[in-house]
Amino acid sequence: MFCKKCGKDIGDSLYCPDCGTYNGETNNNSVSSSGTIALKKYDPEQTVLVVAKVFLILGMVMQGIAIIPLIWVLPVGLTALRKIKNANSAKELVGIAIASLILVSLVGGILMLCAKDED
Repeated sequence: MFCKKCGKDIGDSLYCPDCGTYNGETNNNSVSSSGTIALKKYDPEQTVLVVAKVFLILGMVMQGIAIIPLIWVLPVGLTALRKIKNANSAKELVGIAIASLILVSLVGGILMLCAKDED
């Protein structure tokens, strides 16, 4: 192999022993004839697109997570509303109040637990 700068035989070495020029392959950079490494130009549009992809993925994950609670929020919430309407005493609301407290609404569950028979 020969040096890219001075043309001397360097064998299998990556650097020229005479001028010190790097003669190996570079991934994203190129070696100029003066032996300096020229960096690839910064492209702000590529960066913007990468950031956009990250936010799109985060948005999809967050919306996916928000849909999963509907599996238990709606049934427990609707059952709690029916139980409140049809309950004869506050003791009948304890089970659904605890489920509502954990799965639906902290305040609604606490208020159901604090209810008295007169309410």
